[in-house]
Parts: sequence; structure tokens; C-alpha cells
Amino acid sequence: MAGKWSSPRCDWVAVALAFCLAASPVLAVDSSLSVSLDGEVASGYGASLQTPSPLGDANTEHDDLIMSLQIVYPLDGSVERPPVLFATEIVVHPGREALLASRSQDLNLCLEINNVTRACYRLDGPAATYEHWELGSYTTRVLITDSSTGKDYWQSALIAFAVVSDLEFDAHLARLIEEERPKHRSGYDLTLVEWAKQQQRQQDETLLLQLQQDDIGIATVPAVGRQQKEDMSVADEDLVLVVGVKTAVVSNFALRQAMRETWASKKALPRGVKVLFLGCRPFSAVKPGDSDEDADTTERKPNAEKRRLWEAIELEKRVYGDMLTGELDCDDNYFGLADKVKEFLHLAATRFAHAQYVMIADDDLYVRMDTIVEKFRQQGSRRGFYSGQVLEMAPIRSANNRNRLPEEQYSLSQLPPFALGEYVFLSMDCAQFVSKNRRRLRDLGGMDDISIPLWMLAIQVHPQAHPGLEHLRAGPCTDDLVALGDLSPLAIRAIHANVLAKRRFCHGFHRYMWLKPKKLAPPPGFAYSLPRFPEPLQVDILLGMDESDNREVVIAISTPSQAGIKASSLPSSESLPDYLRRVCARIRLNFPGAIGTSSCAEIANRLRSELQMRYRQLEAVGNAVILQLLSSWRQDLFDHA
Repeated sequence: MAGKWSSPRCDWVAVALAFCLAASPVLAVDSSLSVSLDGEVASGYGASLQTPSPLGDANTEHDDLIMSLQIVYPLDGSVERPPVLFATEIVVHPGREALLASRSQDLNLCLEINNVTRACYRLDGPAATYEHWELGSYTTRVLITDSSTGKDYWQSALIAFAVVSDLEFDAHLARLIEEERPKHRSGYDLTLVEWAKQQQRQQDETLLLQLQQDDIGIATVPAVGRQQKEDMSVADEDLVLVVGVKTAVVSNFALRQAMRETWASKKALPRGVKVLFLGCRPFSAVKPGDSDEDADTTERKPNAEKRRLWEAIELEKRVYGDMLTGELDCDDNYFGLADKVKEFLHLAATRFAHAQYVMIADDDLYVRMDTIVEKFRQQGSRRGFYSGQVLEMAPIRSANNRNRLPEEQYSLSQLPPFALGEYVFLSMDCAQFVSKNRRRLRDLGGMDDISIPLWMLAIQVHPQAHPGLEHLRAGPCTDDLVALGDLSPLAIRAIHANVLAKRRFCHGFHRYMWLKPKKLAPPPGFAYSLPRFPEPLQVDILLGMDESDNREVVIAISTPSQAGIKASSLPSSESLPDYLRRVCARIRLNFPGAIGTSSCAEIANRLRSELQMRYRQLEAVGNAVILQLLSSWRQDLFDHA
């Protein structure tokens, strides 16, 4: 990556140059620096910035140019796999930027490994690359030299690192993860299906009480009744920001859980913020030999694994009430990302029009939402606002890249400046424009971040840089960030623990342990839209004796493909409405796909009808004992409005 000048906070100038292998993720090293009031530069990459060491008889003019020179990657003491990426950072004394720029053509940045100079590049030169493949233990430093005199003017502190084989590195990383795991709650990395099985096995009373409520989730049509009260309360909160998190429904449950339990939790979210997960219609990978059709009879043969997955999705939606799937008119795959964004902006503009701003985010982020919302509160409501981490680049034409933009689709040689799709901020009027025109606005499929500026050009809105945004595949962690992407579930939790403990944001940073694993990306290959598996509930009413010889009523619930559950009650000690709410919660937990979005009132009416029929049967045969058992419920059973 070429050395690049940028303007961080406090108007200090950072010069960055990365030595890297083209086949590896590129490290962006021109991030803003955090500077305290006394002028001390805060930690930028998980290690303290080093004051550069002037060398030899360097003249005073040169001495006054550089405030800080350090290797920001690899970290001191790190274990790496080949090829190793190197990144350095230079901080210039205030007021000396122009002088350094005028002399940069004579200055080289040199990389030294084990006291041997491996590469030198001009500060104002073209893109620099360096590959380090050899296994072993090394020390390294960078120096700034004068090419005209050969003198070395500044050097960074010496750091040590080791390069090991892929097999050794994987074992090392696994050990680090196991050491970190006990710091977080058990089961934090469960898959969606594993989580659903756990909930159904545990039958947690707190969760069952929650599932008795009908005001769970978000309606996508104008609200009435109880849901309308919820919407009014949201409006009364002076809603500042609605966040739509683009998530892969099937594969990224652990990331959603990490967000729900950290920065997006009710406890952590500041007032005036609402977070929604944007799933769209779920897709599932098709494995070799897996088919939903019987080859002999051509009859539909539902796949048990897909059924469990669909049920788990329905349970997640019911438990958390923050994820939208079929409610949005889009498909949950890479090429549907632009449609996902359109659908979210339409939802925001129609359901949360009183909000000032919207944020479009990826599901692998940690966000300092308190900092972001405070900025928007101070800024106040604005029109024509479009912000994020802004890039300018040419379209990718390579046929092997999934972000390829062929000339017949986009003929210009340069893309408009755009905010990266990891984190995009828009004012509500921009969201409303997209909402009103979503059926007419063209998009670039999976390239939602490039589609947005094309939509905004229609109303002459251009992106503005938002400070403190970064993603890990482009650069190491920096302590002054307000949002960091490309994170693993473990990393999201680790950063939140740092924030709660008032440690540095990047405390404990390890690039590979924090980087989002590829297994959390949607699987490659063909995929089919996940079919729905609605099944009828089968209800059986049983009357008998409990362990204390008290007569009890038992409702047994099952479906054609799933074994039943039983919920018993003593009519003498529990009212019928309370019992039916309790049964409703058990049904929602164990058969979420069978009841879908049915309210507990609807489920209770179905169960009440079954009990009424059974009561009439008992009346017909004159079973006085059982009728006496049900006598305390009779009024609720037949006089219910």
C-alpha cells in the first residue's frame, strides 16, 4: 500500500506505509490518532506509541519533524503465520507537515529484520510491498533515512516476533481461544440450532414468562392496540437513531448474540436508539445428495435438518423480537444486499419516521453507540446527511472477484465516493427518498455500499467522512475508534469487557483471534431459499390424578413431526386464563414454526375451543366427577368475550 497522508484529529498529520503481501488482507495504517490534552499520543494499536530515536548527528531541522515512529504490526512478541504483514506509522510534529512533505522525496522508510535491511521505499513513492515467508524468530525495526546522504535520522523501537507453520499457528490460535473462552459466558458461540435445542431442553421459567406476552417483536404494518402503545413509547423516547444490522440469518447467530449481549443490549444502548437485525428470506446451503424431493414419487419430502433450522429461526424471532426475515421483501444472500438496504430504509421511513438518522451496519461490529448518539444529539436533525468511512476507487473488473463491476453494468472509470457498507449513516430524509423510489432505483446487487451513493446522487447528497470507523481486515485495532468491524463473537465480547472495565479499547488485541472467522460467512456454493414447514398443532385433553390424588387437567400438544409436550393444571388452584397463557408459552418455545406469529390470545382461543368440546362430551355422558373438576373454569370457558 502506498504511503498516504491523512488529517487525524487535532490536525496532526499521519503518514502511513504498509509492507504487505498482495495475497493477504491489506492493513490500512492511516487511522486517526487519539491525542490527550497534554499532548501525549494515546495507544493506537494495542501498544504504546514510541518516541522515535534520532540517530547520529542528524540536524535539528530533521529532529523537529517526527514526533512518533513505530511498527504497529506485527505486535511485539506476536506469533505469525507466513506471509507476515508489516505496518508502520509516523506522526509529525504540529506545524511541520509542509516541511516533511517538501523533503519526503529524499526520505526513505526502511524495514530492517535481524539487523539486515530488507526493503526501502520513498515516503512519496508508489505502493510498497514486501513479503516475509521464512519461519523462525525475528527482531525488526523501521528507520527513516536520507537517500541523498545515506544518513539514518529516526528509528522505531525494536520488536520481536515469530513465524511458524500453518499447523503450528492453528494450534497456537486454538490455545489462545481456549484461554479466552472462560472469560465469557458458557455457550456464547452456539449455532442457531444448538441454541434452540438448549432453550427447549432448559425450559427456563423467565423465558416462558416472557413468551406469555403478546407485545414481542416489531410489526411491519401500522400498529393497533397494544403494539400501538409500544410504538408511542418509542416515539416518546425522542428516537435519534434506528440501526439496521445486515445479518446472515443461518450462519451468523453467534454474532447477533454477541451484539445483543454487549453494545446492543438494553442495558448498554443509550436512550433514543433502536437496533433491528435485517435477515430477509433465509437461505440454506444445499449439500451434495441432499434433496427435498423423493426421486421415485416426486412427492415433497421435507428435510429434517432444514425443518429444525426453520423452527430455530422462528424461535429466535419470537424470543428476541428484533429480527426481520420474511417481513422484508428480499433474499438473504450476498446478491440481495442492496435490496436488504432498500427494505430497511423503507421500514425506517414508514415505521420510525420520527427518528433523526438511520445507520446501516454489518453484524460483525462493535459500536460505541454512546459516542455516536451523543454526536448526533449535538448535531441535531439535519437533511441531506450521508456519512461513514469514505473511499474513492476505480471499479473492479476482474472476473474472479465477487465485487466485479463489468463495463456494461457501470461504464465509468471511477466510482463515486462512497461510505463502506460496514457502517453507513443517513438522515431520515435520505431514507425517505429511497423508500418512496425503491421500486425504481437501480442497484448493483451485492454492492450495497456502492449502490447507496448512486441513489444519493439523484438528490445531490455526497458522503462525508465520519471519524473513528475501521474494519480489522484493513487495519489493526486503534483505541480511539467508535466502531470496529470484521470481528469474531469473542472479539465483540472482549472489547465490551474492556469498555465496562474502563480499559483501553484494544486491550488484549490479537489480530487472528479477533478477526471474524470465515465459517461465519454464508457458505459458498449453491443455496436454496429455506422453505417454510408449517404444521398443524395436535391437541389432546387428558383428565386424571396427580401424585397427591388431586384431579388435574393435562393438555398434550404435538405436531405430525414432533413428539408432544404436556402441561398440567389443578383447576382448584389456577385460573383458566393463567393456565392457557402458560400453555401458550410452552407451545411458542417448543413449536415456534407451527404457530408462527399467532398471539397468545389466538392460541388460547384454540385451546379453549378444544376444552369446550371435551366439556360437552362429558356433559353428554353425565360424568359428574369430571364436570365438578372443571366447574371453577366454567365461566371462563363459556363466557369469555
